[in-house]
Amino acid sequence: MKIALCNRTKWGFIDGGWKEPESNSPMYEQRIGCDGMIVSWLFNSIVPELSKAFFYTGSTEELYLELFENFGSNNGPLLYKVQKKILELYQGNDSVVLYYTKLKRL
Repeated sequence: MKIALCNRTKWGFIDGGWKEPESNSPMYEQRIGCDGMIVSWLFNSIVPELSKAFFYTGSTEELYLELFENFGSNNGPLLYKVQKKILELYQGNDSVVLYYTKLKRL
């Protein structure tokens, strides 16, 4: 996600680098439009059953913080689950490339 947003020069909406201009600024409408576009990108990348829990967020930054809080590295149960999957992963009949890809995805 970070790569995609950086490529479109939109990462500032996530890290707070692009502050919302005053409502009378000519950039206000453009900023609101971009923020809405990024929120829709993020919602479209989330499983529909989960996205409903985040509809109340008001901006890209708020949505990202909520997602990170729920699914980021500080989520102990999720981190345990991923670590367990990594430990249980074995190559079996898979090629080295396929096995490596599975490992990298986890």
